[in-house]
Amino acid sequence: MNIKHSKLSASLAFILGISLTSGCTSTLLETTTDQTSPILETNIEESLIIPVIIGNKTYSFLVDTGASVTVIDSNIASEITETTDFSNLALHYQKDLESIRTVSGSMNGTDMTFLKPVPMSIGSKTIRDHEVWLSLDMELLSQAIGVDIDGIIGIDTFRQMNWLVNNSTKRLTLLNDSPLTTQFDQCIGYSDSYNHSPILYLAYGDYDISVLVDTGASHSYFGQEFIDYLNQNTQSVATIPQAALAIEANGLTYTDTYVLSDLTFNNMPLGDLEIGGTPQEKFALGMNFFSRFQQYAFIPSKMMFCYNADTIQKEWTKPNRTIRTRYINEELEIFYNPETIMADYGLRNGDIILKVNNNVYKPIQIDKLNDVLSYTEKGKLSVTIRRNGEVIIINI
Repeated sequence: MNIKHSKLSASLAFILGISLTSGCTSTLLETTTDQTSPILETNIEESLIIPVIIGNKTYSFLVDTGASVTVIDSNIASEITETTDFSNLALHYQKDLESIRTVSGSMNGTDMTFLKPVPMSIGSKTIRDHEVWLSLDMELLSQAIGVDIDGIIGIDTFRQMNWLVNNSTKRLTLLNDSPLTTQFDQCIGYSDSYNHSPILYLAYGDYDISVLVDTGASHSYFGQEFIDYLNQNTQSVATIPQAALAIEANGLTYTDTYVLSDLTFNNMPLGDLEIGGTPQEKFALGMNFFSRFQQYAFIPSKMMFCYNADTIQKEWTKPNRTIRTRYINEELEIFYNPETIMADYGLRNGDIILKVNNNVYKPIQIDKLNDVLSYTEKGKLSVTIRRNGEVIIINI
């Protein structure tokens, strides 16, 4: 089993992948509603975050196709269920969980905390067939996303529903029945297998590249060996000088980042795609890929990916600056930055952001905030902060 966490831009980014090899709310329901009715409709920002009801209480869960099992925040796990010993897991789970690789190291599965699953409700649908849950600290994930994340929905749950994302209206709809494919410009099949992420295919010249679908990743990531080959033999990859800050299950790390060009998807040029490198030689598409579509849908019953998009081509723009932020105590805070660089801007780690260019950003809009901090022209960025109780306006 692998737990992969990867990079991204000026903000924290989180990828939790657990790959085993062998807004609507309601009370917990005993049966599902009419098959033609949506299971759930909810607003989204950059990440896919949905309300999940366990024991008549609503929690916020990140939808992560890179995770094979449900993950519960360790701070609330005892409120929801109870632990189970590693030795109580099915033998194939024990085998897969013995060694867990991260980008910067490894974890021993016998030292992790596993939980007994209980029924959970997603909108009108109740899930009862989970075999094991995992307990992890979600604090760093919450800091990166701008929402208090209580858990993670893995691929085992993802496959039980159809997922429609409208990036134009920022709405996510879940259905029992598969939607009509005639409402989309294109539909293509994807590969799938037990306890693994769906696989789509990109093209590079005459070569097809199989890539996992990882909705828990803010950005895409490719195998370092492949990146190094392109770097040495082609003009298709450029190195971003500043490494990205990444969140792993066992803490923070830095990952090398690149801009990859000359890729196509279903004969559509991607233009530039920002990626992170991983020594595990895993290839995955994160949300910086799926955000390029006006609408898209995953239909597990047909193993189809459908979408509407006039173009998915984008050109990478070099940021004017890097100011990392995090969500903490219901506020957005400047943090995880080199003090010398912040001093040049007149900022400090720990400054609370009140306004940027006279606009107030909600914590869930942390990605939008980071884009504004990164790409606003030099001399035109105004940041209103609170420092030690004093409100200060800083122009950068």
